Amino acid sequence: MIRKRNTNTSANGLRAVNDRNPRRPGRWATLSVSALLLLVHGTANTDETAAEKPSDILVVVNKSSPISRIEPEELKSIFLKKKEIWSDGTRAVPINAPEGSKIREAFRRSIIGFDRDREETYWQDQMIKHGLRRPPEFSRPLKAVFKLRGAVSYVYRSEYRQNVAKVILVLR
Repeated sequence: MIRKRNTNTSANGLRAVNDRNPRRPGRWATLSVSALLLLVHGTANTDETAAEKPSDILVVVNKSSPISRIEPEELKSIFLKKKEIWSDGTRAVPINAPEGSKIREAFRRSIIGFDRDREETYWQDQMIKHGLRRPPEFSRPLKAVFKLRGAVSYVYRSEYRQNVAKVILVLR
């Protein structure tokens, strides 16, 4: 069977192919499927939904950690690497959520008190002056907290699992 192909060359030299195949869905069917996928995935409950608020952010540590509470200033010191040891002698390991995520922005604003540019400048200075590197980023910080004894991070309340970590501060 021979199919006829219509090709049109546009002003910029690109070719558009109009391949009419009865077994292939038309343009509107493809758009309808795309729209349906957008609706389904666009309304899914993720950590970036508008429903999440800073009051829903929990600061968590490994379940075996003796730490039960933390003050915001102490937490800031740990995330800026001014304090590196917990009271029991364990090395404090701050874990950040990925750059650009809403939870990271909310944490940075409420605890660190920096915007993104100020944080970048701070870590460049720390690297040059003291050889310090910024805390690592994990897409699943709760998993990192579960695996590292001295780890501290922050998660949305909806992601928190009591058997994995314990809450030491609730951000309001």
